[in-house]
Amino acid sequence: MISLLLGLALAVPPPAPTSQAIPGVKAAVAPARDEVWVEASRTVQVSDRVAASKTMIAAAEKAGGWFSAMSDDNLTLRVPVAALPELLATADSLGRVADRSYNSQDLSEQLLGLRTSLGSREQALARYLEVLQIAGADALVVVGQQVDQSIAEIESIKGQIQLLENRAAYAQLTLSYRFVDRSAPSPTGNSSFAWINEVNLYALLYDFQNDPGAIGASGIQLPLPESFARYPKARQTVWLTADNVKLRVRSFRNKPKAALAFWEEALRVRMVAAGYHLLSEQAILAPGGSMHLITLGAPSGDADYTYTLGLAVDGNRLILVECAGLAERMSAHQDEVATALGKMTW
Repeated sequence: MISLLLGLALAVPPPAPTSQAIPGVKAAVAPARDEVWVEASRTVQVSDRVAASKTMIAAAEKAGGWFSAMSDDNLTLRVPVAALPELLATADSLGRVADRSYNSQDLSEQLLGLRTSLGSREQALARYLEVLQIAGADALVVVGQQVDQSIAEIESIKGQIQLLENRAAYAQLTLSYRFVDRSAPSPTGNSSFAWINEVNLYALLYDFQNDPGAIGASGIQLPLPESFARYPKARQTVWLTADNVKLRVRSFRNKPKAALAFWEEALRVRMVAAGYHLLSEQAILAPGGSMHLITLGAPSGDADYTYTLGLAVDGNRLILVECAGLAERMSAHQDEVATALGKMTW
């Protein structure tokens, strides 16, 4: 008798979907809007991480979102999908953007399957409850177990739906203040031009007193940026700030003789191949001529560094200006360095 009752409960086909809602049963239909999980990230070099996080949290809360995780190096925000572009713009305005990503995953099909399954489970539960009303004492325990199991399955499916619906409604933005990839750039390179292989952050930071391959920087006049002072022990033109940002001018033979466009491309390719992160590029027109500025990022141990290279061509020689320091310190000096380069003569 018990088997017969349960069999009848499960054998009755579910009713065809209608536009009329069934009391207590959530309609298993797909919503009109797309349901997509959007996830974006930014790596931004800032001088004040606490202030940057406060700015982003305030912007997220204003848009109807919140922060879900925060540490010294990272901040994770959840915001309505429609507000994400504005939050990304705010993140980009905090400092120099070192890395960015944007990913999306369509959840519509997965949600439709879960909602359909939920409808079937709820209809089965309704039939079990009907059977329970007419079941004898010997069937109550078995039918009751089926009811309990159906309720557990329904709650589990509802939880999955709620999670996915929340993901579709709120995008996730992860803000990092240092490079996620901690691989340090190679100090050497594979360029076919020897002078380019000598260009590296660590030589400037830790061994800038040595000057292999350079032919001097005579005739080059770089106005001293306000925060910099001459480093007295250097054999070359080197300046230093109180917070240990270094600036150096060198020159190399223009061999093979080529234009600025050729050399800037060769330098960029080698630096990226060596593991530096390309942050930005810009052209500077100085009294001496045109200069191409390449700004790179590089992790080193627990710290992130910014490495800026200014390259110009002066007949038979190449002029290279290097400036580097901790990312949060470099941001305070970048404008004055760019201004000085704009007044440079050679």
